[in-house]
Amino acid sequence: MTEFKSGIAASAFDSPQNPFLTGALVMEQQGCWMGGLIENIGPARNRWGRFLREEPEMIAAGITDRDQRWQHFEQEINAELQALSPEQREAALQQKIAEESTLSTEARRANYQWGAAPFRRPWQG
Repeated sequence: MTEFKSGIAASAFDSPQNPFLTGALVMEQQGCWMGGLIENIGPARNRWGRFLREEPEMIAAGITDRDQRWQHFEQEINAELQALSPEQREAALQQKIAEESTLSTEARRANYQWGAAPFRRPWQG
């Protein structure tokens, strides 16, 4: 894995070409900052539950390929967020956080395309 990862450009970490976000790298150990990075670079990945709710409608509209449905969904989310001012986007994110904080852990996990594993922390507390 180290050899494979060494072939990936390190400069792509905070860009849409991030190998984890493009699917070139399917597993990566990161920290708590990754959720915020994903929200900034690939916000559709933080709305997986919405994709699953809207997917039957896309199939009914004739988008039969799952990759095409995901691309359509990503474009829809990006267009929605680009229409917002930075203040409106921050307010929308705070609303999303407030709504999710009332859900169970399992329900919150269902809304994300990426996941977190409970690795041991190197420190106590």
